[in-house]
Amino acid sequence: MAPEAAAEHFGWLAACADADMPASSTLTRAWLGWHPEGRDLIAGLEATDYAYGTA
Repeated sequence: MAPEAAAEHFGWLAACADADMPASSTLTRAWLGWHPEGRDLIAGLEATDYAYGTA
């Protein structure tokens, strides 16, 4: 999708989706003592068949 079309299609949400906002779980881990278990995001997405709703 062309950037111009994305702005029209997504409306106000396009600005959020287009922003460069790197994210990290470092503060969550430190503040809450959280340590993720299982697959990471990309592995989870690759292993999911959305057409059949299986994970």
